Amino acid sequence: MFLFDNAGRRIKNVINILFWISAIAQAISAIIVGIGIGDVGGFFVAVLLIVLGFFVSWLSALLLYAFGELCENIMSVEDDTRAIRKKLEEMEKRSGDAEQPSAT
Repeated sequence: MFLFDNAGRRIKNVINILFWISAIAQAISAIIVGIGIGDVGGFFVAVLLIVLGFFVSWLSALLLYAFGELCENIMSVEDDTRAIRKKLEEMEKRSGDAEQPSAT
């Protein structure tokens, strides 16, 4: 089904986009809070919120991106396992044909 093909890659793409949206939103909200507080204290609060917000966005995106990577790797292993199984079945079939005594 098209909607669920390459889910791991889609998760990674969505997380990448959501990370940047979250980081930008964190920076904008930190600037607004800093302006609201005013004075030098507001500047330091804004900088602190920007740094912490970016770190939290990055950490959550990293964990979800790793999940997408895991999904991709599992699909790759599954494809490889199917190919190996197919080869083994072909080998088994050929060896079974060779072991059959001829009916003469």
